[in-house]
Amino acid sequence: MKICVRLKRLNLVNGVGSNCTRWWRRSIRRPVSTRWTTLLIVSALLASPAAAQLPGSVAPTATASVVTVLPGSLVYNAFGHGAIRIVDPESGLDVLFNYGTFDFGPDFVPRFVLGKLDYSLSASWTGPSFRAYQVENRTIVEQQLDLSSDLVSRLYRYLAINYLPENRYYRYDFFFDNCSTRIRDALEAVGGDSLRFVDRPTSDSFRDLLHPYLAHRPFLETGIDMLVGSDADVVASYEQRAFLPVEFMHQLDDATFAGRPLVSRTDTIFVAEQRRSASRLPGYVGWLLLLLVCWASIRTRRPDGLRRTDATLFILSGAAGLVILFMWFATDHVVTDANLNLAWTWPTNVLVGLAVLKRSRSRWIAPYLLTYAIALSIVAVGWPFWKQDLPDLLFPIVLLLLLRAVERWRAQRHAAATESL
Repeated sequence: MKICVRLKRLNLVNGVGSNCTRWWRRSIRRPVSTRWTTLLIVSALLASPAAAQLPGSVAPTATASVVTVLPGSLVYNAFGHGAIRIVDPESGLDVLFNYGTFDFGPDFVPRFVLGKLDYSLSASWTGPSFRAYQVENRTIVEQQLDLSSDLVSRLYRYLAINYLPENRYYRYDFFFDNCSTRIRDALEAVGGDSLRFVDRPTSDSFRDLLHPYLAHRPFLETGIDMLVGSDADVVASYEQRAFLPVEFMHQLDDATFAGRPLVSRTDTIFVAEQRRSASRLPGYVGWLLLLLVCWASIRTRRPDGLRRTDATLFILSGAAGLVILFMWFATDHVVTDANLNLAWTWPTNVLVGLAVLKRSRSRWIAPYLLTYAIALSIVAVGWPFWKQDLPDLLFPIVLLLLLRAVERWRAQRHAAATESL
């Protein structure tokens, strides 16, 4: 109901009242995806009026805090979110400054894939934003910053300047420039040398830091590990770990300003309801598929057996290689470079798969398959030792490709021998 009242005050909804009450109650009962869409629209309506009414300055009683929203159940919020909250009791201002805003327009997907997606700083009312996160069942933690009134005023001006149309957009980079790193940049810009973050030794790579968030999402974890190259296996410094909002939240707990703790109080605004973790069964799919194909290979005595299975395996692995090659050389993403998964997902496998499907007996197929089988053997033997952390879920797929490459090589040799007779 408070959302509806706020909408009415902003003249964004006409004739609100009992109808608005029923609308809000119905939206709460809807499935998560529908509620998310509803609240996304509401947030979009509320963000601009809040920003348009930003005062030029804040009173000495204004406060600043960092709000951390823990990960949600959707892909886009799997790693959490952070924002800066400014509260001015005298003017009634209570706004979240959010560097994680993007425009989900018709060109969103191609720009995201190409690494050319621009995010922006937005300002939205805190109350409706909190309620949106609660509907998404995401824990909200607020850390009150122990800053003088002058520093709060400077932080507010910094954010207000950043919000200007000519300043608000920036080229998003998941690891190095996102909604969380921008908050640290803002605090360092305002705090100067008086602000100190603890520098702790670390041994975790960027990829290692992601895995806990993907522990119960095996397909998403595998997809990310497939596309992210060896650059993600570099050890992340303690400062670089701030790209994850929860990691930055812990860094704030240890930070000091002018010799005293930066965080004066931590409040948990909302605690998410615990849900059953997803099954890890998909982790065994590859091994089950390997065993099934091995059994079928033993049962099938024809040299050309499992032709369609082989064609499918080669075409899919080649298609994966084409995607990896595209992400490496045709996009602006940095962490998709130097991807060792290309060692077993040869893009030319697509041609081999099509040739197998058409029962082609071209002379180049047999030596290609033998070379590919040797490469797969090397990749499989060195799987735990390569510089890049290759996805464990796909190791049985590599073994399966090795098995079928050898069998298909034998079939090609048998066909060639038959023709020579």
